[in-house]
Amino acid sequence: MLALLLPGACSTDPEPTAGGTGAAAMRDAGNQPERPANPMPTLPVDRSVAGRLLAGNVNVTELQLSAEIAKTTVREIIDRALANDGALAGRAPDAIAQLGPTAVPGLLAELTDEDPRHRRIAALTFLSLANTLHELGPTANAELAAALAAAREDTDPIVATAAKHALRRLG
Repeated sequence: MLALLLPGACSTDPEPTAGGTGAAAMRDAGNQPERPANPMPTLPVDRSVAGRLLAGNVNVTELQLSAEIAKTTVREIIDRALANDGALAGRAPDAIAQLGPTAVPGLLAELTDEDPRHRRIAALTFLSLANTLHELGPTANAELAAALAAAREDTDPIVATAAKHALRRLG
């Protein structure tokens, strides 16, 4: 109904002329707020499986292929996430969690890495995966429980807290 009252409001012109009545003219006139700038830094396009996992652009087939090499894929995701001043570090746990229980061997290795940032990402990923790790079976869960119990004593408080909560969720 509003379009009938405002001539040109439904204009399909991509760039109306100055003084026009399209959306750009309304924005230019201060009637519409500008879109906020993208808060994510501009990073080079990464076409690797790890890079696409971080970007959320991986299909199911690629997840199955990457699960076969999950241990190296976990390390690659963490390394890429921490590159560029850690701009993608917050995305790493979700990216790794997409690999599911197959990521556990790589995560166990990262949980004991000397770099606390690697340990943080591993512990936070375990926290997010804890409810689905029953698929591993009792032997693997016992190994995982022992690793998380040890991580509760980590000098990094984020690692210790995430490990404590993941262990609690693991049961």
